[in-house]
Amino acid sequence: MSVRRRLLRDAFLVLAVYLAIQAVAMCAEYGIGWDAHAYYVAWSGGLYEALPGSVDAYNYSPLFAQVIWPLTLLPWAFFCAVLVGAAGAGVAWLLRPLPLVLGVGGWLACLHEILSGNIFWLLAVMAVVGFSHASAWCVAAFTKVLPCMGPVWFLARGEWRRLATFAVTALALLTVSVLISPQAWLDWVDFLRTSAGDSSGLIYLSPVAIPFPLAVRFPLALVVVVVAARTDRPWLVSVAMVLASPVVGWGTFAMLAAIPRLRGLGGSSATTGSRSSMPTAVV
Repeated sequence: MSVRRRLLRDAFLVLAVYLAIQAVAMCAEYGIGWDAHAYYVAWSGGLYEALPGSVDAYNYSPLFAQVIWPLTLLPWAFFCAVLVGAAGAGVAWLLRPLPLVLGVGGWLACLHEILSGNIFWLLAVMAVVGFSHASAWCVAAFTKVLPCMGPVWFLARGEWRRLATFAVTALALLTVSVLISPQAWLDWVDFLRTSAGDSSGLIYLSPVAIPFPLAVRFPLALVVVVVAARTDRPWLVSVAMVLASPVVGWGTFAMLAAIPRLRGLGGSSATTGSRSSMPTAVV
């Protein structure tokens, strides 16, 4: 290993340990699963009564709340254990292609995401699965919305069948969910309208905050996906997903855990399966 690569590795490991310590400190202050608790109590009152950014504020679509509703019937300790355990296992699966030292470091770097019970790790898994099963991108479409970059990839590559699969699946899920809770969907649309622009335009990397408004980041994310699609670099999609996130903190970067597995997809059948029907110009 060259000196430069060793220094980069060591710097990454130091950062990972720092983030792990920070995550443990967050647990000490807020308790394990501090983000997951918002999902647990989502149906305790109106889904969107709490203001964005406040304690236990639920920000996702009614569909996500409907899907996890059976889990909310469990005691909080079991609900939290399921979400945190799934996050830990999911991140480990994403990082498995890495050498052991880097894999452990990456897992520690994602400890904030794991212990919080948030779903950025799930979006990373979705990104990997979504290249072979387009409908998987519905996870992002009905939760954090803007990081749903898979359809942009399909559009840029002319993968119309996969784009249609995503659209039909999303429409079917939306229809069923609206039939179950029509008022909740009206409330979510109103919630999105009233909370638009609430992002401060800062990237929170405690102890610093970096000015980088979404109005700049989102168009940049679209450009990154188009470049990724045209140059066959699926791993760049996870970078675009981070850029497209309205609020960016350390946990958001857990989506980059998809990179080790996405790097193995370039030029594979998982990303080129529908190219036979693509115009030569698109290829």
